[in-house]
Amino acid sequence: MIAKVTRGQGPSGAVRYLFGPGREAEHTDPHVVAASASLRVEAGLRPDKARLEELAAAMGLPSTLFGTEVAGGPCWHLALSTKGKVDRDLTDTEWAEVAREAMRRLGFDGSDGQAPCRWVAVRHGRSEAGNDHVHVVVNLVREDGKVARTANDFRRLSRLCADMEARYGLSAVEGRAKKAAMPGLSRAEAEKAKRTKRAGPEREELARVVRGAATVATGEAEFVGLLRDAGLAARPRYDRAGGHRVVGYAVAEAPSDGGVAVFFGGGKLARDLSLPALRSRWEDGEAERREAAAEWGGEAATKAAHEDPRAGRHPTYRWAEASARWGKQAPRKGRNGAHQGTVRPSPAGWGAATKDLGEVVRRLGSIPVDEVATWRAVASDAAGALAVLSGRTERVPGPLAQASGLLVRSAQGPRQNSATDKRFPRGTLRSVAALMAQADLDEDTPAAWRLLFAELLRVAQVVHDAHLARSEAEQASRLAGEARSALEDARVRLGSLEALRAELPGLAEASRERAADTEETEEEVARRRRQRGQGPFRPEQLAATTRTRRPAPKQSPEVAR
Repeated sequence: MIAKVTRGQGPSGAVRYLFGPGREAEHTDPHVVAASASLRVEAGLRPDKARLEELAAAMGLPSTLFGTEVAGGPCWHLALSTKGKVDRDLTDTEWAEVAREAMRRLGFDGSDGQAPCRWVAVRHGRSEAGNDHVHVVVNLVREDGKVARTANDFRRLSRLCADMEARYGLSAVEGRAKKAAMPGLSRAEAEKAKRTKRAGPEREELARVVRGAATVATGEAEFVGLLRDAGLAARPRYDRAGGHRVVGYAVAEAPSDGGVAVFFGGGKLARDLSLPALRSRWEDGEAERREAAAEWGGEAATKAAHEDPRAGRHPTYRWAEASARWGKQAPRKGRNGAHQGTVRPSPAGWGAATKDLGEVVRRLGSIPVDEVATWRAVASDAAGALAVLSGRTERVPGPLAQASGLLVRSAQGPRQNSATDKRFPRGTLRSVAALMAQADLDEDTPAAWRLLFAELLRVAQVVHDAHLARSEAEQASRLAGEARSALEDARVRLGSLEALRAELPGLAEASRERAADTEETEEEVARRRRQRGQGPFRPEQLAATTRTRRPAPKQSPEVAR
């Protein structure tokens, strides 16, 4: 069961909306399942227009009567939903019990000795995604005019959901139990993506770019440069004391209308993309900190980041200003340019990368499944490598982006740190990602990428096996089905140079321009290789590596029991 809370100004308006048709006529059968006693509403009510206006007025009466001001608005709106493809639908009576229990635990029903709040629970039926759900609207102005507290409401609702899952035999949300849930997307984000005809929500696309940059980067300074070279504005967040120490960051992409830039903090993209989590990957000495500070922008950026023209609110910036301060053209020092440009790996280079990935898979077989930090690191780096490939080969998010997103879920945890098992060579996946990010397009690329896809499939498989050994069947099922299918799809789709040229016309054109600059055509390159006995790279060269048997992850005695 999943709980989602939103706040607003008008409980009366929320009630009218819930009994209306919805934004896209998705409200098929709105009816009351439970309500506070003061509303005098019977269960099963499907109000006509006149009765709905009476109910809406009654919901807002305490606010109107006492004129109490509530920070953030008096309307507290809770949505509770089950998993449509997995869970059974609850009955109206069961949803009523869930709603009443939620009101009791949050102190809205007066059972704690205070005056109660007015509330109503409305059920619509299944959502667009097929989830059975119920809405509970609460007026936070109590019957005596005092304001109900909502402190720790998310934590209490999390416990409620876990208890209701056990009571009604619903599937447990694995991420909640292990504090590894991904930040949820709001309905407004999904609607904005649909309205602007984007391939996916802005936050998801930003997360892929940031993850790819974090995987390729060898330090914080290079990470910042990669973000800005990707066309993002990367804004530092400084400590509250007003010093020059960067403690976080936020990124934004150019809005389609050139208007206000919408920034997302790293931790809002994913737990393992927060700045403290990323720093645990890199060396963090004094020299590295100075280089990173110069890359962020130094004193000018510090001053801009501390500006707050509207007291009590976060400052907003139009894209032109945000890009000038924190984008590709932002004034900064210490650039080394190592992440820019492309390289043309030799067949031996591709072969070494594939063998290194095979060695990673072999070593993972000796790591106990309860070394959770190590397995999260594996999933994070594999997701980053796929994010890099997605950015290079997919015009819109496709199977590689999907596989990356699935592995990202395996990388989340309550504390992101670098305490990984030393048997896992963490730099290998990052090096492979950097190679794929910078590799030029030539006749070797398709065969090399197909082999790398095969090895990444094996990495995903061992992560899947570790989930199964830890009894995390839900995430294991995602990896076994969706991620494997996505990677196989990508491997077939990009399996020839002609296919790559069709998918990557910009990269193909750049390759031809570089060949022209060096006065060496593709035919001449092939002839030169034949003369020195070095033909194009072929999968058969490393057939033994890709057929190496994958060992199962080592299971510790505690997990086995």
